[in-house]
Amino acid sequence: MLRKRSYRLASKNRKHIKLIMLTVLFGALSLVGALSYSSASEANQKYIESENNKMKLLEEQFNVAKNTEEKVILEDIKAKETAEKAAEAEKIAKQKAAQDAARLEIEKAQMNILAKNTTTAKISTTTPIKTPTKTITTTTPTKPATSTMKYLGALSSTAYTSTGNNMANGELPYEGAVACNLVPLGTKIYIEGYGYFVVKDRIGHSSQLDIFMDTYDECIQFGRRTVKVYVVN
Repeated sequence: MLRKRSYRLASKNRKHIKLIMLTVLFGALSLVGALSYSSASEANQKYIESENNKMKLLEEQFNVAKNTEEKVILEDIKAKETAEKAAEAEKIAKQKAAQDAARLEIEKAQMNILAKNTTTAKISTTTPIKTPTKTITTTTPTKPATSTMKYLGALSSTAYTSTGNNMANGELPYEGAVACNLVPLGTKIYIEGYGYFVVKDRIGHSSQLDIFMDTYDECIQFGRRTVKVYVVN
């Protein structure tokens, strides 16, 4: 009985030992697995960090390249704007120079006209001119019969010369033509003391009659005077 009981105890102890050994073995395996998992997790973490660092580096390089490209584009735009401003300034300067030159030419022409008028005025104070140095007609005209014409009136008369422009009827000005707003174009008139004329032009200033003459000097010498005018029927 004692041996059987001892055998049973020994068998039971062996079972306990096996159970303990299995438990220890399972615990060891679990520990190894945990350690392996921990190592793998650490490796994965390092890999992820490495990839993140690469992505950050690539992103930084991309941003640097993008900023450089944008900087080049901005510099090109600024250079273009500067060139356009310089061209516009040059254009404005040329226009201003042309306007100044034109203004100087006009002032010079006005001064020349003023000088001529002053010279004429000085001559007229010392030697009054009663008649033009050149008569408009070669011979003194004979006054036509009163029955063949109508008295238009004593008109304030001036003289003008060619400026390169056509008269109101489209023709170039010539001796024998006058400007008058009181009668229709094409009307034949007689100016007492000067002869026959044809109204070909219109007046843009205050006189009532403007007689065409060949030269500027003749116009200045004629000045302004009152003449008797008749409309020839």
